[in-house]
Amino acid sequence: MTNRGLIGLLLAIGIVWQVGTLAALGADEGIASPEAPPDSVAEPSGELPGEAPVGVVAPSVIEGASDTSALQGPPPSAVVDAIRDDLDIVGEVVGASSGRVIFAAGDGVSLRLKSSIDPKPGLTLAVVRPEQRVKHPRSHRRMGRVVKVVGTVELRETFGKFWSARVVRSSDAVSVGDLVIRIDADDAAEAMSSSDPASGGYIVAVPSQKTLTGAYEVVYTDLGRNHGVQAGHTFSIIREGTGGRQGSPARTIGEGRVVAVQPSSSSFFITRSDEPVQVGDRLERVAAAAP
Repeated sequence: MTNRGLIGLLLAIGIVWQVGTLAALGADEGIASPEAPPDSVAEPSGELPGEAPVGVVAPSVIEGASDTSALQGPPPSAVVDAIRDDLDIVGEVVGASSGRVIFAAGDGVSLRLKSSIDPKPGLTLAVVRPEQRVKHPRSHRRMGRVVKVVGTVELRETFGKFWSARVVRSSDAVSVGDLVIRIDADDAAEAMSSSDPASGGYIVAVPSQKTLTGAYEVVYTDLGRNHGVQAGHTFSIIREGTGGRQGSPARTIGEGRVVAVQPSSSSFFITRSDEPVQVGDRLERVAAAAP
């Protein structure tokens, strides 16, 4: 055998020995190859796919293809964001024993309540926050203020004028200084509406924090209990045409339904929109389908 052949043989033997040694070390230390399955799998959390902790939206609710038939908006009996020209305030959020000033669902809060409402443990109240003032886009009359419902609280214990409570639901952060109203503040309004509703009106306000407003959001109209409007009435949203030689005709850009009524206004849930909805868009009543 030549010197070159002898050197090649020794190199081959050395490589085989190194590979064997590394394999043995890997077996002793529990090192698995990239293709090997893990020895154990993490235990499941025990939560169902559609469930989420209180105050948290399950990812399955906001991901994937949307089923618009399931998006019905706020129930008619709920206290929802609305234009109110008067507000029957029964208390306010004053803080918590922890010293926190911002709260979410599940948190404990302290309230100062009027004794005239006869509060009791277990009573549920709405927490609200006044927002922008509203003027009618055509007549410019003052209509009141948009009052945003940020959550609901359930009373627990009393300490004189103060009550401890738990935040049951929150659509926004509940903060010190937010006001408290009865949860049944709008119940009487539904039963007093006329049977001859108005045929049309206008959108007079949209959410102040939104740049563009469209489907599945609540806006505000000038049609209320005094106009015979009830929760559940459906209206088309009309964008007025523009004048002049290059003008365009009026067109339907969406549809929605009333979810809560006040004397001279209503909260309107947009179920469909082809364009962003604006203050001044006109509403036309959609006739109920024949039985």
